[in-house]
Amino acid sequence: MFTDLLIHNIKATKAPLVVGLDPNLSLIPNPFKANYDLSEGALAGDGYFETISRLFFDYNKYIIDQVMDLVPAIKPQMAYYEVLGHFGMKCLKDTIQYAQQKGLLVILDGKRNDIASTAQAYVEAYLVNKHHSPYISADSITVTPFLGMDSLEPFFKVCNEDGKGLFICLKTSNPGSGDLQDKVLSNGQPLYIDMAERIHGHTKGALGKEGYSGVGVVVGATYPGIAQQLRSILPHSFFLVPGIGFQGGDITQIKHFFNPDGFGAVLNASRSIMYPPAHSSVRQETITLIQTIGANLPNFGS
Repeated sequence: MFTDLLIHNIKATKAPLVVGLDPNLSLIPNPFKANYDLSEGALAGDGYFETISRLFFDYNKYIIDQVMDLVPAIKPQMAYYEVLGHFGMKCLKDTIQYAQQKGLLVILDGKRNDIASTAQAYVEAYLVNKHHSPYISADSITVTPFLGMDSLEPFFKVCNEDGKGLFICLKTSNPGSGDLQDKVLSNGQPLYIDMAERIHGHTKGALGKEGYSGVGVVVGATYPGIAQQLRSILPHSFFLVPGIGFQGGDITQIKHFFNPDGFGAVLNASRSIMYPPAHSSVRQETITLIQTIGANLPNFGS
């Protein structure tokens, strides 16, 4: 079960932190890029996609090597790989395999969803395929729920039957999330509360030995008050919490995302770790953030 493995890794690292792998050519340090031929001629045609994909994979390996004993999981954002075509998808596959070989869990951030057989195809593409091993095999995936609960059925099934993980976008960290997610329904509840109550019914069939469901949700660090509401509705779900870095989430409020035992959530940091300031390093930024999380989460692991 994904959540059992996640809790095991969190206990081992004492860090409820996921490192996002969002490779961006303009942000990768110049000394690292100096090892690659980025001349106009070398990047002509498919040379661009092949070279940048190779650079991204090597940089991802560097990041993983720096944090693999510090955090329980990584979270690649698929868009950064898809933009490089089939070379990028190979980079994503190799990154996931490398991370898993190092003992890290992988949350694939693609925010996928569709209806019926197409949703099932997403499951078979990235999680479990009964007929053949998926080209990309992650431990968990992010999805959107706004096509309706039936669109999530293939994902619920893979949690229940195969022990995979799922994070449903419920209250996201971006300012515009309120355009839809905060809409008040005819029953007087905002949409995110109504959705949480619907999701709760699907968490019970995917409980692991540690008491947490493979069915989790995404709740932005920018909304700690809402997190308190959602935590009361979804006590057995893990929260994936983006937004503590560049998006401005208040790290002093992270306790609202966790259960009283100090578990039930993992925070995500991407750019702040992948691209540290010149006076620091990937490893030091990770350690500093973990220490800050610990200082603001006094009941962690109690």
